[in-house]
Amino acid sequence: MGRRDRRALESSYRLLISHLLKWEFQPQLRTPAWEITIARERTHIEQLERQSPSLERQAAAIVEGVYRRARKEAEIETGLPRSTFPPQIPYTLEELRDDDWMPA
Repeated sequence: MGRRDRRALESSYRLLISHLLKWEFQPQLRTPAWEITIARERTHIEQLERQSPSLERQAAAIVEGVYRRARKEAEIETGLPRSTFPPQIPYTLEELRDDDWMPA
């Protein structure tokens, strides 16, 4: 179960980050669907981390590991050049986990 949960957590962080990047860098195209995805993935992350404290302790490394792929997905989905998106994750773990936080 540990490996499966780690993959699920990686997937949720990747999807969350890609949607936050789209939200931040394409504000004119924001949709309720993006907001729903962001909220859903935050809930999923919270559940997984609550069930597995060892995964919660690995969250920073997981986020660093999935950022490259999340950035690539945001690039493909938006059609914006890669240089639009920061080379390093611009969000803290606290921001990623905060249900009320959204990038400007």
